[in-house]
Amino acid sequence: RGGRLSYANDHHCYLFGAGMKDLLLIGTDGSVSNLLHTTGITAATGDGTCTFAAVGATAYFLAPDSQPTPVLVTQNTIVDLALGPSNCVFYATEKGAGCMTRPGYAWNFLQQKIVSFDYREDRLLLLTAGREVVLIDAVSGFPSLIETAIQGSDER
Repeated sequence: RGGRLSYANDHHCYLFGAGMKDLLLIGTDGSVSNLLHTTGITAATGDGTCTFAAVGATAYFLAPDSQPTPVLVTQNTIVDLALGPSNCVFYATEKGAGCMTRPGYAWNFLQQKIVSFDYREDRLLLLTAGREVVLIDAVSGFPSLIETAIQGSDER
């Protein structure tokens, strides 16, 4: 099985996975940048400058001239990432989907195995292992909802 591509911006994409030991940023001008060298990269998202990459159950933040910083640790392997509104990062694991609003602040909102998902134009589409398609429209409100839910659970 080949590597995976993930959109970064209008002129770049990420290439990773399938036995590769690198996360590459590929430009339409032919440029190639190695952003991360490690085995087991399972997902990547970002804008081409700032990047989130998953290795197993841990998501890292990658920025120019900085060391990778762990920002999210889940109980299951992260299989997909998508950069959402207001710096919200959607993630899918072998057991569900969630949204991280800042390092260490995440909320699982769906408890089903996710095969793939896509975020575009304020909509999140999820495909479950049972072949159900879940559409969440107007996800721009997710970051504030998640912050409220996390604060509520911290107070208990």
